[in-house]
Amino acid sequence: MNNWFKVLIFILLFIPFLFSSCKSKDKLHRYETIKSIDEDVLVSNILVNELNYNSLYFKRLTIDLDENGNLRSVKASMYIKRDSSIIISIVPLMGIEIFRVSLNKSEIRVIDRLNRKVMVSDYRKLSERFFVEVNYNIIEGLLTNSLFSYPNYNPELIKDYAAYHQDSFYSLRSLNMRQYERLSRRNSDLFLHQVNILPGIYKINENRIVNTLNQMLFVTEYKNFNTLGNTQFPYSVNINARQGSNNFKLSFTFSDIEVDGSNSLNFRIPDKYEIVSF
Repeated sequence: MNNWFKVLIFILLFIPFLFSSCKSKDKLHRYETIKSIDEDVLVSNILVNELNYNSLYFKRLTIDLDENGNLRSVKASMYIKRDSSIIISIVPLMGIEIFRVSLNKSEIRVIDRLNRKVMVSDYRKLSERFFVEVNYNIIEGLLTNSLFSYPNYNPELIKDYAAYHQDSFYSLRSLNMRQYERLSRRNSDLFLHQVNILPGIYKINENRIVNTLNQMLFVTEYKNFNTLGNTQFPYSVNINARQGSNNFKLSFTFSDIEVDGSNSLNFRIPDKYEIVSF
């Protein structure tokens, strides 16, 4: 493995908040030095403070995409039905919808209104874009600031994560430090999943997935926490996927969220639209 990547892994994984810890004006995230905590207690506190919802309607959001320096930004709305589906309406021009995207447990579908087509795919293509295997449950978890395990999505596996603490945050790691160092020396094809948690409100501040052999980093950062429903919820979600020289950034900025309300989005395929694979 390149020496520069080993250094990068160390900086990004084991010294997080190097810069964010200086933001003393953010009173929500200021805490005194924290004490160690049992894994079961930490996981329980996180789950208790997760957003309680059956559906979420994001009336207004901005999606920013940066793929190797190519920047794009669109306005959209989004509807999430818990453990079922995510529907996104993309409206880039003068309030006219161009694309409508549907994600469910098995597939991704996109209505392309300009070309009168419906594009259908599984999650393999999306995983290639993000350099890390993703599925519906992981995507919903990332968008809703919810706890999940990786690479196998199973809530029970979180109980096997090791808990750590530093001066300003807790973390859960799928491998403890000794396991990680030993396997890294062997150049094993391993994934390390680390979840950083803000004390006090017990909200996920960062999700980090690392594969050292493939020189892959996948980092999701949460900012701008505001009161929503029964808890604090991030109104900014920033995803950064990196492998070698390839870099993919995707940001969601929310401004109006409705919990278990009457608004929703549906996904109806218009007549005579051609269905194609992508």
